[in-house]
Amino acid sequence: MKSFLNNNSEEINSKFSSLRSSINKQRKFALKSRISSQPQATDFEYLLGAFIEMYEPYLKKIVRLLYEKGYAIDVSSGFGSKNAEFQVMTGNFSIDYVTKNKLERIGVKFREYNGSNSLIFWPEEATLESINTIWMKIIEALPNKGKLTAPSTG
Repeated sequence: MKSFLNNNSEEINSKFSSLRSSINKQRKFALKSRISSQPQATDFEYLLGAFIEMYEPYLKKIVRLLYEKGYAIDVSSGFGSKNAEFQVMTGNFSIDYVTKNKLERIGVKFREYNGSNSLIFWPEEATLESINTIWMKIIEALPNKGKLTAPSTG
C-alpha cells in the first residue's frame, strides 16, 4: 500500500487524474439520465440520502454492500485530492479500536474531521481493479451493524 509520501510520481498522478475524469463523466451522464427518467428516490436511496447515480459508478456495488452491513457513505466518497491518488470513504460511522487496527493492517487510515469520519487509502495502481480490491477488504473488516432501516414513527 502506498502512502501519500511515496505517491508523488507525475505519471502515477496523471493516471489517477485521468481515471477520475473518466469516472466523473460517467457519473454525470448517469445522474442526468436518472433525473430525467426517474426523479423519485427509491427506498434504498432515501436511506442513503442520495440517488445511487450520485456516487462514482464503481462504488455502486460498494454502497450496496456497505448498506447491507449498516453503513451509509457520503456521495463525496471515492477519489480524493487534487490528483485523485487516494480513495476516501466519508460518512457518519464509528470505528472501534479493533476495527481500526484491522483497517490499518490493510493500509487504511481512519480520520475524524468536523463531525464526519473518513477511511482513506492509497491504491497501488490507478486501476479500478486495484481500487475495488481495497474497498472489498474494507467491507470485510467492518463489523456488521445490520441493514440500514428507516427510523420507526410509532
